[in-house]
Amino acid sequence: MSPSRTYQRVVHFNILVEGEYPHMDGAFELPIHIAYRPPPWLAGALILSHSATIICILGLAVLIWLKLVMATATIVSCLAYWRKYIQCHAAQPVQLILNSADEWKLVDGTGAREVQLLPQSLVHPVLLVLRFRDDRRVH
Repeated sequence: MSPSRTYQRVVHFNILVEGEYPHMDGAFELPIHIAYRPPPWLAGALILSHSATIICILGLAVLIWLKLVMATATIVSCLAYWRKYIQCHAAQPVQLILNSADEWKLVDGTGAREVQLLPQSLVHPVLLVLRFRDDRRVH
């Protein structure tokens, strides 16, 4: 049996999986750390989609005050999503930790807390959606 070595691999976009696997079959030893940062293209897609929405709003045949209200709502939406998805994860990525007792921990800017993996999670070759519930909300 080969000595245990650290395993670190970027799985998809900006998801980093870390762990140790001493076995020849590639099985991980626990705990497994999964770190997530938003991909670089997400900021561009956010700005592009909101900019296109404002251009469409300005081309509508409605009253000018209604256009201004809709454009303002779009700008507020862009800023809210920017703070939630881009700025929030830039300083510290969200980390998921699976320990040996099959317990998940979520570590983010507010600290570490125990979470429960929900059955609505999806694993697909090109898409991974993990839904978790803690005492406050669903992540």
